[in-house]
Amino acid sequence: MDDYLIDLNDAAEGAGGGGVHGSSMIGSASKVGATKTKQTNFSAYEDNVLCKSWLEISCDPIINTGQRRESFWIRVVNRYNSNCGRYPKRTQKFIMNRWDHIKAEVSKFSGYMAEMTRSNPSGMSDADKSVVAAADFASVEKHNFTLMHCWKILKDEPKWMELKKKMDTAQTSGSRENAPPNGHHILDLDAGNSAPSSSSGKRPMGRDAAKAAKKKVAAGSSEYVSKIHDLSVQKIELFKETEGERKSRLDEIVTLEKMQEVFDPPEIEGYFMSIC
Repeated sequence: MDDYLIDLNDAAEGAGGGGVHGSSMIGSASKVGATKTKQTNFSAYEDNVLCKSWLEISCDPIINTGQRRESFWIRVVNRYNSNCGRYPKRTQKFIMNRWDHIKAEVSKFSGYMAEMTRSNPSGMSDADKSVVAAADFASVEKHNFTLMHCWKILKDEPKWMELKKKMDTAQTSGSRENAPPNGHHILDLDAGNSAPSSSSGKRPMGRDAAKAAKKKVAAGSSEYVSKIHDLSVQKIELFKETEGERKSRLDEIVTLEKMQEVFDPPEIEGYFMSIC
């Protein structure tokens, strides 16, 4: 920006505008530079463009070989901004933040959908399974899954599956590192210290401490079982709905997804208020 203002001042003086005219031009340019355009929320269409841009750059064999994170995202941003149509161009930071949100939410939903696929309830189509998976997501995560359009684009793509696998592995590793101690993990198994805990100065866990740790693990397991039970009850209630009610719900979801591609969120909210 400093170079830009210097060039602008030189151009004004070279044109014979004088110091006053040049100063006014610099002042105007400074005001323009200081004004930041507010970034609006992403629409479903923009989400789709972002997911496709990420996939296209990720799948490019030439670009993908040894490219650094910074250069990768510069290419994603350029691809996105060249395909966003009538929607505003986005900054790299805004696009990366949005992708992080999409990545996290779609990854979570993929887990619920995988569970539905494994259980394979009879008589349920893929659309039915996605409805139940979305209900499970909302029940556990305490908010609705609003990125079904992104999941449909990413779910079968090898690059997304590869990223999802890495995320799952990292999450599993983190869970192991943060797991509470119990009677089966008394020794310090750190790679930098192969000696038993007694020789390293660490005392073994006492009997009372071991019992307390086991109770803590048991309580966590009971909470997990309780959540699974609640989800099972919800699924049973969903299956009890009449075919007409189920079809009505699916029709509403299809309508919402179509509206997300065309209308802005306030218009969609007005539509649902009108039918309630």
